[in-house]
Amino acid sequence: MQKITLGQKILLILLGITLCVSLLEIGLRASGFILLFLQEQKNKHAIQQKETYRILCIGESVTFGLSARGKDSYPAQLEETLNARKTGIMFSVINKGMPAAKTSFIVSELADNINKYKPDMIIAMMGINDKQSFVPFDIVCARKKVFSFRSFRVYNLAKLLRLRILNKFEIEGIYKPKQDLLPKSNMLEEKDTLTDINPKGLNTYIQLATSYQQQGKYIQAEGIFRKAIEIDPKNYYAYSKLGWCYFAEKKYAQAEDIFKKTMGINTANACLDLGCFYYYQHEYVRAEQMLKKAIEIYPKSYRAYATLTECYSEEGKHKEAMEVCKKAIEIEPRLDWAYGSMALLYKKSGQGDLAEQYFRKANSLRSEYYDPVTRQNYQRLKEIATQRRIRLVCAQYPMRNIEPLKKMFDYTEGIIFVDNEGVFREALKTSGYEEYFSDMLGGDFGHCTKKGNKLLAANIADIILKECFGK
Repeated sequence: MQKITLGQKILLILLGITLCVSLLEIGLRASGFILLFLQEQKNKHAIQQKETYRILCIGESVTFGLSARGKDSYPAQLEETLNARKTGIMFSVINKGMPAAKTSFIVSELADNINKYKPDMIIAMMGINDKQSFVPFDIVCARKKVFSFRSFRVYNLAKLLRLRILNKFEIEGIYKPKQDLLPKSNMLEEKDTLTDINPKGLNTYIQLATSYQQQGKYIQAEGIFRKAIEIDPKNYYAYSKLGWCYFAEKKYAQAEDIFKKTMGINTANACLDLGCFYYYQHEYVRAEQMLKKAIEIYPKSYRAYATLTECYSEEGKHKEAMEVCKKAIEIEPRLDWAYGSMALLYKKSGQGDLAEQYFRKANSLRSEYYDPVTRQNYQRLKEIATQRRIRLVCAQYPMRNIEPLKKMFDYTEGIIFVDNEGVFREALKTSGYEEYFSDMLGGDFGHCTKKGNKLLAANIADIILKECFGK
């Protein structure tokens, strides 16, 4: 009888392990839908035993709602819509939208919001304020091929078990989550005072003030921004942020004065700030002058192009608005908002065929390129929701295609996606854009009116009631 060598034994062991893992993978894939079904039934039963089902809505000004201090926002109307459906479940919807917030800040605040509100579900609609970068999605696809083991159910099962074990250890006080698993705010806490800050740490002042500003604590923010200006009288960023603090408090004269003071520090950005300020004040002629000057000084100021497009659109100068978009596209052909704006402008002009061409181009660019910061924060959002065992719903902005949002994730299992493109496109066939949107924030969509938020809330309610509760 031939003796089995050590190499052969190792090979047999490896083959055995591979066979076991393969059988487990096949079993997990075959039984996956059964496990999901059973889990859903368990969730539905647990929900029916609760007094209130809590939904936490996160995002920026589109979520916050700019009219009537958020009373007409989609989260407010979502709560009303869900409870009006008489499903036997009482819903409570918390609106944590933060105007002008970027995804990094939204996600950094998420752990605290979860601890405070203890939601059963998170609805996220975010990313429009992130600085637009253009990284091809095929890089992500290539990375997926290299690390294809991440798509295995076995890998994901192991990852889920790890998260649940860590969650159990956290409850027992054995384990404290690391920053990357459970991100806290990267800003200073409210208890921190100026005496705790190194006087030479200008960035720390600005971080703290920005944190207060994003939380709507403008008086605290003002004081710290002014302190930062004392340390560095040439710091344009501190002046600009202070000006927008004044604007948020409706201290318009003080805001304008601050923006004008920055002309000698950074003329291009000062013109941009003043242009945006005048636009929000509906002083379109003055806004145009400042925005044109900002573009003249810095031709790649895409925010200036976008706001100038809105100025012309508000004045009904569609031809001028289109010229601005075309100029922006000449400089950077990947600006999806510019194509989206062109689509809306053609639609308003009654040129439906051209509008559709530009809508398709905008969606094509969003499917082709992504912002790495936005994608990373959506990934963090999913990981936090998984760890805390909270249902995650990701809603796409009105008028925009759902596929680029799905591409933000390596794996979409366990996420409910809400496509708001179809319902809004259909609504606009019989009604004017202005009935549903108050501006052109994203190029092909804007802040919703009360009617727009009602449509948004109804569509989200339909999806979550069907997907989560079988209603």
